[in-house]
Amino acid sequence: MGLNWKNISIKKIAEQSGYGTATVDRVLNNRQGVSKKSKDEILKILTNLQKGINKEYAKNILICCESGPSYNKTLENTIDHVNSGEKYQFNLSKKLIAAKDFKVEKFIKILNHSEKFDALIIVCQENQSIDNSISQIANQGKPVITLTTDLPNSNRTCYVGCDQSSAGSTAAHLIGKHLEKKNGSILMVMSMPYRCQQERELGFRKVLRLKYSNLKIQESIFTLDTSEESYKNVKQYIKENGAPLGIYNIAGGN
Repeated sequence: MGLNWKNISIKKIAEQSGYGTATVDRVLNNRQGVSKKSKDEILKILTNLQKGINKEYAKNILICCESGPSYNKTLENTIDHVNSGEKYQFNLSKKLIAAKDFKVEKFIKILNHSEKFDALIIVCQENQSIDNSISQIANQGKPVITLTTDLPNSNRTCYVGCDQSSAGSTAAHLIGKHLEKKNGSILMVMSMPYRCQQERELGFRKVLRLKYSNLKIQESIFTLDTSEESYKNVKQYIKENGAPLGIYNIAGGN
């Protein structure tokens, strides 16, 4: 019975071990004609490849994220979990930046010093200079994935995330149905110029305009994606204007 060597190629194992492909094939399929020493060495290489220990084989991926603390923490925990396991054959590195500390120049500097990485995963607000830097990386043949919030003008490889306009529309339906025919204002909480927030806002406004004309977006307040900032600004709004009928927090910091 053969070994469970997943999808690692015989050629790759042969290159790493120094043995011929025929010898590797015998070991992987449990056939005779290979010494114990050779078999042990080949199986050790196989194990290293499966665990992603062999740095030449493992792909290095940079995750560069600018967001609020709760999103950054969730992403960091996920990265650490992946790096501590044996299932994936790549190494994740992280650059996590708090939204309140974000500077375009520093973010671009990180991107421009990503030569050692095979691919990038990006979370950040939309900016033309950042788009240009990502385009340069993508033009080198490196995959660049935008996560949660898209940068469609950056020549990125693809976007991974939900349909943000539909998310905003769903929020409007939930608030509208809950309030029934009450007349009043809705408060929106926003933060940085992330495309995901802009698209959520468009979806939200569209549904209110078409189906819930009794509800008006009276004002939007700005936060830095932190719970403390959201609490302070919403409290100040209520003090000055009274409580709104509903709040749609498009930003982080719940």
